[in-house]
Amino acid sequence: FLDYALPGFTAVEALRMIRNYCKEIPTIIISGSISDDKAIEILKEGAMDYILKDKFIKFINSFLHQPNLSASTIPGHSCHLISF
Repeated sequence: FLDYALPGFTAVEALRMIRNYCKEIPTIIISGSISDDKAIEILKEGAMDYILKDKFIKFINSFLHQPNLSASTIPGHSCHLISF
């Protein structure tokens, strides 16, 4: 997950940094509000999807309650997590 509003650089720049490190890391952008143009831009840059912050808590709760969820069950997962 990557917040669209980052101090010092844009989400698009962050996506490029992530892609340079490992193209396999699935990245979902989180935003309070995002225009259609910006959503299309981040998807073209490699974001897997985007979600509005008001829906994020519900999404996370659903995701975390998935049975048998672990990094080893995510197809193609072979990169280490990174943070900036």
